[in-house]
Amino acid sequence: MTHFARLLGLCALLSSGCGPSLKVNVRPGAELPVQAAAVYPVAFRWDEPAFRSFELSQAMVLRVMATDRYAVFGPGEFKLVRESAANPFVGSDIALGLADRGFSAMQAVVFRPWVEKRAQSAIKQLYGPDGKPKGTQRVEEVTYLAHLEVFHSASREIIADASVTVEADPFAEHDPADPQPDLTAAILKLLEKTLSSLKNRAPGQPLERAAGFEYLWNPKASFSFAMEGRPPFSETLRALDVLEQDVAIEARLRFFYPDADLKTLAAFKRQPAGLLVTKVGEAAAQAGLTAGDLITEVHGEPALPQTLQRALRLAHPGQAIAVKVRRTSGFSDLSLPVQ
Repeated sequence: MTHFARLLGLCALLSSGCGPSLKVNVRPGAELPVQAAAVYPVAFRWDEPAFRSFELSQAMVLRVMATDRYAVFGPGEFKLVRESAANPFVGSDIALGLADRGFSAMQAVVFRPWVEKRAQSAIKQLYGPDGKPKGTQRVEEVTYLAHLEVFHSASREIIADASVTVEADPFAEHDPADPQPDLTAAILKLLEKTLSSLKNRAPGQPLERAAGFEYLWNPKASFSFAMEGRPPFSETLRALDVLEQDVAIEARLRFFYPDADLKTLAAFKRQPAGLLVTKVGEAAAQAGLTAGDLITEVHGEPALPQTLQRALRLAHPGQAIAVKVRRTSGFSDLSLPVQ
């Protein structure tokens, strides 16, 4: 995903720093059949808003999709019954969701991430331009410990576990788009190493079909995501004035599009969640799709990058993908041929 390249680049820069603490353990065993992968919302062991769990989890979804090995499910696409259940297939309705969408409930893996925070205060000596002491400053030193467990539906056990420790820079410039960039990069690096280590144990299958168009994903799906005791971001927005709302919305959009230009951000702000079509191939154009269309549904489900990817995985040559498109003139239903 090109719009997430900056975070992946940051992850690469941090890899040398978090390398010694990054540990991935894949349990030995035979190759496991895997059609699909589900990513749990990131569980924070401290108070964080629900949209943060969605954003970090969806960032992981995009990374798993980039391997081209599994059909992927992300946050909000399955119900958590007991988030802390030892077996995530018991603590959620993932198995039912897989079967309903045409995937085998016995050929799936679940990625379950959670994060701990350890903080302590320290006194930092301050110095003037002449090198002489000019006082002290109290700073909070924060260390994050990120964990990742991978379960397989058939074995009903952990097939891989991983962890990484990263120290936050207390003097880093604060960006509301990502208040914990070191943590974000560490989690993505942890996932990348885990996916690489799972190539032999859970290889999956490559996707051989294409959508026939290019798009930008409008990530407003995070606005309606809620967890137990954590209201959705949309509720927070209602308590803000118009100017504050605009600033808060732009920050959430920039988490996934840190380098987006003002035109792209403006398009996202005025439109609902979905896939904004930017370039159309010949077959999709003949089916009626045009650049500027916003795909809001794929086979009746909310349009997410993984929704489209799953539809492509299930489709056969000659079949079409049913989408709902939003235009200035209203909504249209289209059938897009599979490439």
